[in-house]
Amino acid sequence: MKKNIIFMVAGFFICTAFTVLLTDYRDVYTGHYFCNRKITTFSLGGPIYTNDTLTINVIKDVTDSIIQITTKKENTYKFKLKNNILYAYPHGGSSSGKFLANDSIYIYIASGRGSVIYKGKKK
Repeated sequence: MKKNIIFMVAGFFICTAFTVLLTDYRDVYTGHYFCNRKITTFSLGGPIYTNDTLTINVIKDVTDSIIQITTKKENTYKFKLKNNILYAYPHGGSSSGKFLANDSIYIYIASGRGSVIYKGKKK
C-alpha cells in the first residue's frame, strides 16, 4: 500500500515536472489598435488624399505565423508575421507592415488604384 502511494506521488511529480507551457508569440500583438488611416486614390485629375481614424482588430489566424487584420468595414487582410515584420499572405505582393514595439502598428496596403496606410497604437 505504501509502495503504491509512493509510486503515485513520484509519478505525479515526474509528469508535472516535464510539462512545458506553450505560448504563442502572436499573442503579444493581438488586440484593438486605434489608427490614423491615409487613403491615396489615383485618378485622371491627380491623386486624392483622404484621412480619418478608425479601430482595427488584430487576431491570430488558425495557420501558424499568420495574423488577420480586420477594419471596421469588415475588410480582412492576412499577413505572415516574422519577428515584428508583416508580409502579405498568401502571395506576397506590395502590402507590408510592422509592429513597432508591442503596442504600435504600421501597415501599407497597395491596390491597383491607390494605397492605404494605417498607423496606430494599441488600446
